Amino acid sequence: MRGDTQPVGQRLAFSLLRVATTVDTLGMSVAVVALPMAAVTVLGADAGQVSVLAAAVWLPALLFGLPAGAAADRLAPRTLMRVADGALALLLSAVAFAAWLGSLTLPLLVGTAFVAGGLAVVAAAAYRTVLPAVVPFERLPMATARLQGSEWTARVIGAAVAGVVTQVAGAAGGLLICAAAAMIAVTAVSLMRPAYGTARPATGAKERPGGPAAGLRLLIADPLLRAVTVFGAGSALGRAMVQAVQVAYLLLQVQLSTAATGLLLSVAGVGGILGALLSPRLGRRLGTARALVLVQLAGVPLMALMPLAGSAASTPLFAVGALAGGFTLVAGNVTVAGFRLTYCPPEMLGRVSAGMMTLTYGAMPLGALMAAAVSALGDARAALGAGVAVQFLAAAGLAAGPLRGRRDFPVRQPAAV
Repeated sequence: MRGDTQPVGQRLAFSLLRVATTVDTLGMSVAVVALPMAAVTVLGADAGQVSVLAAAVWLPALLFGLPAGAAADRLAPRTLMRVADGALALLLSAVAFAAWLGSLTLPLLVGTAFVAGGLAVVAAAAYRTVLPAVVPFERLPMATARLQGSEWTARVIGAAVAGVVTQVAGAAGGLLICAAAAMIAVTAVSLMRPAYGTARPATGAKERPGGPAAGLRLLIADPLLRAVTVFGAGSALGRAMVQAVQVAYLLLQVQLSTAATGLLLSVAGVGGILGALLSPRLGRRLGTARALVLVQLAGVPLMALMPLAGSAASTPLFAVGALAGGFTLVAGNVTVAGFRLTYCPPEMLGRVSAGMMTLTYGAMPLGALMAAAVSALGDARAALGAGVAVQFLAAAGLAAGPLRGRRDFPVRQPAAV
């Protein structure tokens, strides 16, 4: 990383990991926007059907999150990343070919979303285990912030690219971009060599018993881990409600073009970049625990501006809400990830990360289905408002829990070397 004294091998390993996770995020960002756009513009799907499509993306986190974490702790995580990204490239290329032939169906899109979501879960669990292998312990929080900044830059580009490419080249064009991004990630991971520690416990290290569920039990037993996990799950539930209907809302109710919709959704990525840049500074000035709470309580209410954008002329309201949503999401993710990496036992990191991912991301298919139900009873605007309300309740619960009055999260003592 720039401005430090790390050996060249360590900097190169981190740079390659950064490339891999950034292009992975770029591809998934294009897919997350391009798939519902294809459902609406090609297949005539409504907001409820698009919400089911969104639920299919997140359901694998609930089903496969714990086994993926155990695999990342016990197997070679770089191999898992290569296999997952390679399979994703093949899948999306095949679906792009089907789109080019005019053979897209809603069941095919839902199945693609489910399998792609499962492969993303495997890659994410492996990446969380690889990071401590290429970054020294004391640099983990800053490295996490830099990765988040790169990933959210990719989200800005991905959402905008998805809208423009879908309008110009159709669904096939967007899916081929996703496949190409996955292959670039495979190449970067193949070139990477762990340069600091090891991606798994050293031989002879004491293994924590309990299998895949051990990380979940630690999350439940530890008050601070439990608090941030419950907050993460509640926030993810509300965020999924928003994400499930926002494409259909902008296309069908606000009546924007696919290109304009992609550009507007990219504003959330700008907020994410700001969150990644400012989160470490806020943590140093306010304290990591205090900054997490204050950012959520201040930022989430601004998201209530999103459902007020009922026409093209009022889209700046949606933009402000999306900017706040991206900022609060990434600032929270950076803080919680830094806490997890510097607090949890290294030999449990994959399972703890997977347990947290299972509970938080596992709430997202439920949120998407809730958005479908609210849309059926009212409309996509009502689902947007309900999603924001759920996120604020999660933030209020965090403020009232064991973080109340605490300035900083605790840090474990690094192992002697």
